[in-house]
Amino acid sequence: MRCFKHIEPFEVISFDLDDTLYDNTVVIAKAEHEFASFLCQNFNLDSKANDPSFWSAIKDKLIIQDAYLEDDVSLLRAHVLYQGLTSLKGSSYVSFENCKELVTHFINIRSNVTVSKEVIELLAKLGQHYILVAISNGNVDIKKIGLADIFAYDLRPSYKIHRKKPYSDLFEQAKSIYNISSKQILHVGDDPITDVQGSVLANCQCAFLDKGYAKKLKGQESLMQVPHLILDSIFELRYFIHG
Repeated sequence: MRCFKHIEPFEVISFDLDDTLYDNTVVIAKAEHEFASFLCQNFNLDSKANDPSFWSAIKDKLIIQDAYLEDDVSLLRAHVLYQGLTSLKGSSYVSFENCKELVTHFINIRSNVTVSKEVIELLAKLGQHYILVAISNGNVDIKKIGLADIFAYDLRPSYKIHRKKPYSDLFEQAKSIYNISSKQILHVGDDPITDVQGSVLANCQCAFLDKGYAKKLKGQESLMQVPHLILDSIFELRYFIHG
């Protein structure tokens, strides 16, 4: 642990999820592959549907048309699926409601994550002293990964309501729920932009998990804002367990 700013007393610890509390890199890649195969098999699609660039081109176009969609990854995926499937199979082949159901299936696949017993024990001990809140841009199902009972709130961005990190919306939401100041929140995350820049510009305290849970991601050399702490391991948060 390296400290760069004075740590003031805090009441809430907010956690990013993916790559902060578990290794998400392999899981999400596998989920995307499995989901593409599922679509091809169940909708009799040609090889184009297995090409990530096909879907990313649709995604980019939709975001240009409606930038708010970028804040809601589940809704965005539903729109991408609807546009992609109708272009491949015809407009009468699938409904938007069908596509929302398909997104639920994808979330189930991408939530095939194992959070280690040690991480759950760490969070449980921290929860004896602080309020724990999840603040994530993603759509992992915290019930399926065993963290629903850990967090008091599970805050996510949503279409035209709360913008995704690094915007301050979710941090402001946490402040409003508990009627506290920004400094009373310590945010823990692995991303130099969404987590560090987002929380620092929201005037929260910040602990950056260098290179992420599995040491596969961007490190402190990518920081554009100075966090209060840099953690080499999520387990260094044990320092804040009183007694």
